[in-house]
Amino acid sequence: MQDPIFSYLQQFRSHLISCLTKEAAEWTQQERQALGPLLSSFLRKWVYSALFQDSALAPINLIQYPTPGLEMRLSLHGSYGEDGFSLMLTPVADTLQSHHFLRDLWALGEVFYPDGSYDPSGWFPLLAPSSLRDTLFTDDPFYYRYLCEIAIGLGLLKKLPGIHAAKWQFSPQAPFWSLSPLQQLQSITEEAFRLAVRHIAAMLQAPSLPLDTEDIRQFCTQEFQTDALFRQAYHHLGYDYDHLNDMAQREDLSPEDEALVSTAYTMGVAFDAWIFTPLGHYLSLIRPLYVTPFSMEEELDWIRPTLLTGCTMEHEFFSPPHDIFLTSLGEAVLGPGTNKTPLRQNYLPLPPEDVDALLAARAMTYAPTPKAQPTFVLSVCFSDDPQCWKWVEAPCDGTLEAFYQALLSYFGLEPGPHQFYLASHTSPAHLHPLANQWAYHMDAFNWEDYDLAIRLTVLNNEMLRVSLKERRVYQKHGPLPRLLRQSRKITLEEREES
Repeated sequence: MQDPIFSYLQQFRSHLISCLTKEAAEWTQQERQALGPLLSSFLRKWVYSALFQDSALAPINLIQYPTPGLEMRLSLHGSYGEDGFSLMLTPVADTLQSHHFLRDLWALGEVFYPDGSYDPSGWFPLLAPSSLRDTLFTDDPFYYRYLCEIAIGLGLLKKLPGIHAAKWQFSPQAPFWSLSPLQQLQSITEEAFRLAVRHIAAMLQAPSLPLDTEDIRQFCTQEFQTDALFRQAYHHLGYDYDHLNDMAQREDLSPEDEALVSTAYTMGVAFDAWIFTPLGHYLSLIRPLYVTPFSMEEELDWIRPTLLTGCTMEHEFFSPPHDIFLTSLGEAVLGPGTNKTPLRQNYLPLPPEDVDALLAARAMTYAPTPKAQPTFVLSVCFSDDPQCWKWVEAPCDGTLEAFYQALLSYFGLEPGPHQFYLASHTSPAHLHPLANQWAYHMDAFNWEDYDLAIRLTVLNNEMLRVSLKERRVYQKHGPLPRLLRQSRKITLEEREES
């Protein structure tokens, strides 16, 4: 291993921690603590994201060495403690003779010997036992679940009978362990394909299988654009993917067509969780590539609303890459393919000073620091169900109408006739309609004495109740209003609807 690798990984680490600290500065202590164990999952996409638009210069490519048969990965471990965010980036080399996934399967087995607990219905995040977490390739909670799923599928973990049915036991004598490393990786890959087929169908609740194992194998070895996998899946379901793309550009879709178009989002989540991340980041058989740079601010804003709900967070942490390429390990395990890496074989790691220049140039692509903007943090809930709530931050100088338009997006509502009302804190049931509601500004509303009520004609006169949580100053990039947090109940309802 050459010295420059560790020098600029240290620079990347310092850069990421600085960004995390800055972007999460306004978060509550509870939110930062919740993010800590998920840092490896959160930053996984960053590993494969371009440093510049339409560039192959992703962090994983900067540490790639042209050694035949060797694939480099970045092992990620993260946490949050008294000293703030902690992050460990470690280069990991995998070959057919020495692969970290095989070592981690055995380490997992030792935790289940003589027996251990695992809930197959558990969802992400599912933290590994503390005795195992630091020894694995990554402490990504989905990685632990994936190891367990593979081990069960290969017969390495077996459920105990009778009153111990909730317990699983490791089988060190399973036939798998007598195979050669290549055969072991091939067995794991076949099980990975079967897992993907089963879980993707379950997540999509499809009437037929969107993909079979041969579809996935062909995609990994012969295709490189993710759209090819979407096209094949929709073909199996009886739809024209290109026609769906055209539909997505229209604004006058029927509810049925809109529901169909929205399945592409859930499908992308399922593809990343069960194909791209396992075959790429965990097994190093393919190389996922994101052609757009990783935006710390946007990604944190995306996951924050549901971070404390206790709900499954696949939707926030998984999204498909733009392209994939077969690695040398992938060729050895899956056979020769036409889907080769776009990088030159003589590509050398950049010197540390060049990485400094890259990070500096990347920072310069951001817009200048915005002016401080006074804002309201407002709680919005359904009047007949206060457990369904969202917190929304809005500019003080914005209009009520602009705030209402933002709520339509956050609550998934159709636009239509509506009316704003004053609702006194002392007599909350008494509503007084606001005159000149279209021009009414947020800072002209008396939030100290009144809530805002919004009657929605399109929802059979359902009412939204808006109350002030706090006033503060907004000093970040990004548009306002913005969603800050939401309740577990409304998250579960949204997951069910999708």
